[in-house]
Amino acid sequence: MVYLTIQKLLKSKFMCHLMGLSLTKNKFTLVDKKIVITGGMGFIGSHLSKILSKSNEVHLVDNLLTGNKENHDPKAQLHEIDINNKNELEIIFKNTDYVFHLAALPSVPRSIENPGFSHQNNVNGTLSVLETARKMKIQKMLYSSSSSVYGDSDILPKVETMIPNPLSPYAVQKLVGEHYVKVYSNLYGLKAFSIRYFNVFGSNQDPHSIYSAVIAKFITNALQDKDLIVYGDGTNSRDFTYVEDVIQANISLIKQEIGFGEVYNFAKGNSTSIIELANRIKELTNSNSKILIDSPRAGDVKHSLANTEKFEKLTNFKSEYSLEDGLMKTISWYKQMIA
Repeated sequence: MVYLTIQKLLKSKFMCHLMGLSLTKNKFTLVDKKIVITGGMGFIGSHLSKILSKSNEVHLVDNLLTGNKENHDPKAQLHEIDINNKNELEIIFKNTDYVFHLAALPSVPRSIENPGFSHQNNVNGTLSVLETARKMKIQKMLYSSSSSVYGDSDILPKVETMIPNPLSPYAVQKLVGEHYVKVYSNLYGLKAFSIRYFNVFGSNQDPHSIYSAVIAKFITNALQDKDLIVYGDGTNSRDFTYVEDVIQANISLIKQEIGFGEVYNFAKGNSTSIIELANRIKELTNSNSKILIDSPRAGDVKHSLANTEKFEKLTNFKSEYSLEDGLMKTISWYKQMIA
């Protein structure tokens, strides 16, 4: 029995080596690949870079419009260009194995204020990346999409077979990107996937912008005893997902050899109201902040909760961090930043 167990273990490690996949303590990484991360100076991209640059040649493409130079991983090479610059992209994409396309203007309010500029970055930019990936014969590509494509629906959890109902230009743009990924996969044979995120949080999120994610803003305000602004009546709910789980989801998905052109939800699979979130962050930070209720924001969906069965069946990976654990790690990071 012991011999058989050891045999299975050695076989699994050998197969992981053949696939260029490293598995340690249930954590995935890639090995000896040339990887391009668009939006590599942003929140999720910088986390992905930190993991992958340990054992790969990593190139970051970012125009720094929303990315932060402080997020730069010194082991990765930064190319400060716009993704719509195809000539420069072709040079960077030469001999690249994998592309993680995270570059975007990731904001519903910003897309409402300036839909044309948002479209240029989120749709034209995605088409530029796809076309360059096709031309340069990239092995695989992963496109980062958003749960916002579902819009408002009484049906929960959100499953990939539901008809999208985007409520903002940003949501429309992310949906268009998904369709382009499917077309490029079916028409040109590009091995590409789309992954829909549900309210990702963690370190490296900028809390100062008016477009900042709610957890980053709540934590930094709570640590300084500033007001926590809740839009709407506070019953709006979200499926909050810790960034380290999202990184593992990206890596495990791009390693797959089936399911190209498809869309996959990834999230924790739990629902938390915004008012519950505000109160919990106050407790965890021992804050004296006041929770204030403000008018609902245009384009915001009421409820969001993911069904992740499709993703889990394909990758055999499931979100590991609870909201509580993720919040504690994130609070610890922001404490160091504020100190």
